Amino acid sequence: MAGHFSEPDRQRIVDAIRAVEARTSGEIVCVVARACEPYLIIAALWSALAGMLGGGILVLGGGGLSAAQLIVVQSGIALLIFLVLHHMPLRMALVPRRVKQRRAARLARTQFLEQGLHRTTDRTGILIFVAMAEHHVEIIADSGINAVVDPGSWDSIVDGFTSHMKQGQTVDAFVDAIAAAGAELDGHFPRQPDDSDELPNHLVEI
Repeated sequence: MAGHFSEPDRQRIVDAIRAVEARTSGEIVCVVARACEPYLIIAALWSALAGMLGGGILVLGGGGLSAAQLIVVQSGIALLIFLVLHHMPLRMALVPRRVKQRRAARLARTQFLEQGLHRTTDRTGILIFVAMAEHHVEIIADSGINAVVDPGSWDSIVDGFTSHMKQGQTVDAFVDAIAAAGAELDGHFPRQPDDSDELPNHLVEI
């Protein structure tokens, strides 16, 4: 994901996190992934299908190809389609929505653990996770927050983030989501004199 955000973009997100953590004991981590996986198996399956269909059409059309020639033609079609599907937007268009959402949700939970959000002192970690290729946005809060904040409270924040993303305003989406998450924490988790910054504030790009 390196290079997708400029340094001023990253700094805006850092500043938004620091502003929230200056007044609450919550710990916010933002993670953005270009894609949850390359989905090469999807490209391979569609390429193989195109090769078989192309060969079948030639046979039915009376192309008069030998078995060896047919294999060469099918392989050529499959290779061509596979190369075309190296263009990520085209490949993603062929991935079933349910598959994309499942992969993104799994990566979000993996990142929650890898970023140490389950290890904060009072279990007040919040992950704002975005998978760009999958158009997936998710907010995961740790048990300390879920005990007092309705998990459904994050839905409107996710909706706002998604709306910004559709307009190409990903940085604004992060900044607004961080502020909104902070507003949810204000009344329940005020910052204490002995609070320390337990997790990094920078945008994690994977």
